[in-house]
Amino acid sequence: MIGGLSRQILSKGTDIPERITDIYESAKIDELELSIAKTIFLTACLEYSKVYLVLDALDECEDRYRKPALKFMSSLNGRVDVRILVTSRYHSVDIQSGFEGSPQLRIEAQNADLRQYLSQRIDDDPAAAMIEDSSRLQIIERIVSNARGLFLLPALQIQAVLDAPTVGEMEEALESLLSALFEVFDNTLAQILSLPGSRKQLGIKSLMWILNAKTDRFLRAIDLRTALAIRPGQSATDGRLKPSTEMIVACCKGLVTVDKATTQLRFVHQAVRDYLHTLQAELFPNSQDLLTGSCLEYLTTEPLVENCSRDGEELQKKIIDTLFLWYAASCWGFHARNARNESTFVRILEFLDSHNRRSCAVQIWQYLRGRRQFYWSCEESQSHNRLHVAVLFGLEQVTIKLLDTGNTDIDATTSIGTTALMKACSEGYAQVHKAAVRERSGSREAELEWHKPSCRR
Repeated sequence: MIGGLSRQILSKGTDIPERITDIYESAKIDELELSIAKTIFLTACLEYSKVYLVLDALDECEDRYRKPALKFMSSLNGRVDVRILVTSRYHSVDIQSGFEGSPQLRIEAQNADLRQYLSQRIDDDPAAAMIEDSSRLQIIERIVSNARGLFLLPALQIQAVLDAPTVGEMEEALESLLSALFEVFDNTLAQILSLPGSRKQLGIKSLMWILNAKTDRFLRAIDLRTALAIRPGQSATDGRLKPSTEMIVACCKGLVTVDKATTQLRFVHQAVRDYLHTLQAELFPNSQDLLTGSCLEYLTTEPLVENCSRDGEELQKKIIDTLFLWYAASCWGFHARNARNESTFVRILEFLDSHNRRSCAVQIWQYLRGRRQFYWSCEESQSHNRLHVAVLFGLEQVTIKLLDTGNTDIDATTSIGTTALMKACSEGYAQVHKAAVRERSGSREAELEWHKPSCRR
């Protein structure tokens, strides 16, 4: 977060100040450490008499990023002149304490805005023609009176009313409106589960993907459409199997929306994500195995994953032109790290046995991380053996399985001289590193090696 704020501040100037260039180059790293990011941020702020920061939906930022950032911001007083505006839901205790004593303004949905929104939703619905003015007014006023300052609640309630096929059933739906948000979510989920077979599966799988996507960016609609079209042994590029964006949204019954400017699919509110997290084990019991399988199926069947790219221009074109490739190549390992089924591990090992395809996935992952070219060059990517790739993604169980075979050279290096041990250490995967050291040196030496500061993060 701090690095991103620094980048935005520096983008306002014509040139990057020499002091900041010196700080970055002296660090000699590819990814900013927190201490270096803080120094760059403070130095960037000193270029201006005042700096204004707007942090929208701060409560949706992961704890591991938010808490260090809040601690740092609370220490800015007197060092630089920074004015901060934060939007957040009220329940985040760390945000409340972090800005204790600062002016606070409660933002609620205004009735006039809700009436305008509900009127537009009715106008946009195919059922608008059969709704008389008196019924229209009744629908709007009933939902507004039930809103209690929330916007999400009316958004879901109008969806439930408009889903009814007749005016009479709309009136019945209006009479049975629920007022508690999680009760509304329960009711909405029940509607999804009552859909005809294939539509129910589409709704549930869409929610699973959006909830578990391992990326700072929301999935684009076309990426999710491609992911949902993946079938065993069949290319996901077959357009006949891709559901439309409109069908995905319809099957999620108002829980999901699409940003028309970016085409990204996301939950209508963070509260939906929180609600589904509580039902993760019940609704999506094997989600990480399923998502790992989908990514590996794509990487196994997509023709353009057969070879590494020769240069950055060719690689960038491959990533842009091949839908879902960026996600499958860079995120399969994160899902695999939390997989539990033995069949998934068999699938992973089969993928790792494919030299060309694993090399291509490594190249794309390293490129998307913003690494320097010698990390993602064709030669370096192709020099990664199965153990290198398993360690790169922190796959502890896969690493152990590879080492247990007895025919894995733990001292093998990539073209730039990186061993599996070095890779585990630099990536910060403690248990993977420990398992590899134990295999190489014996349990006693492994414990001694593990306690070296350079191998712990």
